[in-house]
Amino acid sequence: MPTNATLARYESMITSLLSGAVARFKFTDAATSYARTVLEIDFPPTSNGGDEAPSSRVIHQTLKHYAARRIGEPPITPVPATPEPIPPTLAANGAAWIDIAWGALSKAAQPLRVNSRRLVQPSLHGTAVRLSTDTTAAGIFETLISNQQPAGHFLNPSANDNLESWWYAELVLLHAVGTYAAETDAPAAYRAAERAAVYHLNETQPDHATNEPWAIFPFLLLSETRSLADQLLHNANMMPPDGVALLLLADALYCLRKFTSRGTA
Repeated sequence: MPTNATLARYESMITSLLSGAVARFKFTDAATSYARTVLEIDFPPTSNGGDEAPSSRVIHQTLKHYAARRIGEPPITPVPATPEPIPPTLAANGAAWIDIAWGALSKAAQPLRVNSRRLVQPSLHGTAVRLSTDTTAAGIFETLISNQQPAGHFLNPSANDNLESWWYAELVLLHAVGTYAAETDAPAAYRAAERAAVYHLNETQPDHATNEPWAIFPFLLLSETRSLADQLLHNANMMPPDGVALLLLADALYCLRKFTSRGTA
């Protein structure tokens, strides 16, 4: 696990990068509103005007639909008329698993609040949150983690799968598992995130699949994978800010603060 000093350095780095991105980004929408909330600065005019930030479930829903469509496959229907079983963890089902995992986060998420300049503790995701599979949010991540491969990846590719799409789906799922770990403090989720981060270090390079800063927080958990977080942050600093980058940077900072607030490091 990283030291408090290391985490404080990255918190300062991400805060500075995110603040600069928010200042340069010209649109006032859910992305900038969420980013400004995590940074604990004034709400933009489109906020609800109270002390409640945009719900993290809105952020998760936005990322879910964006990521699933980024792969080029339609996500599954969130609430079909006839419940469907969880599809097998094949790379061809990457968009469906993104829909399932991020849907679980969305269903369980609580609105983010600022109280005396500190974010409140999250709710437990193990409550009776139901998806189309009639499985709790905790059950969704337990299934995903239990099917994690020995090398650390979550999905099984075939010879016909596109590598870039598969790697992208793996990054999105790693980000989801890392967020779930930060929200619930579940040891199994932390271990799964660390194994997946090592897989990306050994077998892929995140910027081969995307220039978007997915999975920064889980890459910070181990000293050997921190270079990937450095790479993603460098890329984010070099790119013009967009809504997806704002959401991902803000979520990384949010998770990092949750992690450090528990004294887990």
